[in-house]
Amino acid sequence: MAKKLTDKQRKFISHKIEGKSSRQAALDAGYSINTAINATTDILASPAVQDVWLKTLEMAGITEDAIAKKIKEGLDAHKIHGTDSDFIEVPDFSTRHKYVETSLEQLGRKNKDSVPQFAFFQKITVEKENYGI
Repeated sequence: MAKKLTDKQRKFISHKIEGKSSRQAALDAGYSINTAINATTDILASPAVQDVWLKTLEMAGITEDAIAKKIKEGLDAHKIHGTDSDFIEVPDFSTRHKYVETSLEQLGRKNKDSVPQFAFFQKITVEKENYGI
């Protein structure tokens, strides 16, 4: 049987649903500043909170598959250079980089020493040269 949420935990989840950061949601829910600073590890790590939070996300259509699809789109991001009548679509390296960083973080590989990144950045350099960027 799942543990029931405390009033603060329910308020925290409610504030997260409103789009607040974990820290702000914790403060608004009545947690101390010390707990709020570590809200992700101190509050979201609770099995009861995780269970309700994941169910809430799933009900909103935010599943692992949906997130993976959006990350894939970000990894393939493009932007338009030029005017309405004369333009070219080129890779958006800044956006792609942000999605790579996010992906590595989610995979637990944020540390640059733990992932062979040379090949990826070599590919970006070649693509940039092909587009004259």
